[in-house]
Amino acid sequence: MKVESAKIVPVPGASAVAAAISVSGMVEKEFYFAGFLPKKKGRQTTFKLLTSLDCPIVIYESAIRLPKTLGDIKEYFGDDSEVFIAREMTKMFEEYWGGNVLEVISGLKEHKMKGELVLIVKSVKLKV
Repeated sequence: MKVESAKIVPVPGASAVAAAISVSGMVEKEFYFAGFLPKKKGRQTTFKLLTSLDCPIVIYESAIRLPKTLGDIKEYFGDDSEVFIAREMTKMFEEYWGGNVLEVISGLKEHKMKGELVLIVKSVKLKV
């Protein structure tokens, strides 16, 4: 994701998607915006569709549902899939972190998340 150790922050703007993409280092040309995923009905179908895409996927998610969504990403995309999380962008408690989905799931146990998040998923099959 980051080559140097410099802190990268987005400029406030109209779109959380654009801000998250600008600091993630995961998107070069194109991405798919999935928005909020279904809570129950249609969730499996949605994940099957998402795994067929050949580009990073941007998802809006709540902190409460994040553990379930990360579990689904692990199940459908695999253990090595890359995940980037942006929280409270351009605000006082702005936070960014990521890694492979197993690292993020493990780190989540010690890291209490609140609020709305932007999640970017990149399958290992992608060369971005």
